[in-house]
Amino acid sequence: APSKTTVSESKKEEQRLLYDKTSDSEISEEKKENKVAINLIIPELEYFTEEVNYDSSSAKGTLIHNLLRYVDFKSVYQQISSGKNVSNVLDDEISYLSDEGIITSKMMPVIEEFKPNLEAFLKSDLFSRISSAETLGYAEFEKPIMFSTKVPGTDDNTLVQGIIDVLFYEDGEAVIVDYKTDRISGSSLEEIESIVRDRHKLQLDLYAAALKAAGINVKSKIVWLIRKNLAIDV
Repeated sequence: APSKTTVSESKKEEQRLLYDKTSDSEISEEKKENKVAINLIIPELEYFTEEVNYDSSSAKGTLIHNLLRYVDFKSVYQQISSGKNVSNVLDDEISYLSDEGIITSKMMPVIEEFKPNLEAFLKSDLFSRISSAETLGYAEFEKPIMFSTKVPGTDDNTLVQGIIDVLFYEDGEAVIVDYKTDRISGSSLEEIESIVRDRHKLQLDLYAAALKAAGINVKSKIVWLIRKNLAIDV
């Protein structure tokens, strides 16, 4: 299944499959009305498990990461640009996602904990850049990639799979963005940058290498530190 599709594309595919299996006369109006396009992005298990808790740092990080996956960047950016209060815009977006069942009541304490960080991201230059690209159709979210690389010390290759959180384009060049909820202990910006590069540069370098192999020039690679409200170039 594709990682992302439009409702119209899903509807066309559904109608094609129905046509292949039955004649037009056999497809009742009731069947047509009951067929709806589905969301092909499947959330992680915690969205379906009542027993899950969000006490661990990794669980909190996954929750916030998934929340950002569903935020409507274009709409939020337009509202903020029109002068609407960022906190109110975020509240409205959270309320909408809650109504849609993407956010559950058990998730709300974590979202409230990270709300100042989410607001800071919505006010950031990086969010503005991503949203501007999205408005022009030059941004992709949860971009899956796969590539082959040599296994060190052998003649073998291995397949590497990954998902780029955000891939957007400026002046025809790609910018890779990866969200991280790491707890960084560094006190100075230089120390924080060093820690982030040690932890995450290889991952983003591999993403960039895969894009380069596909003929895409990568302009920059950015880690957005959610807890620190910082964009770090790696």
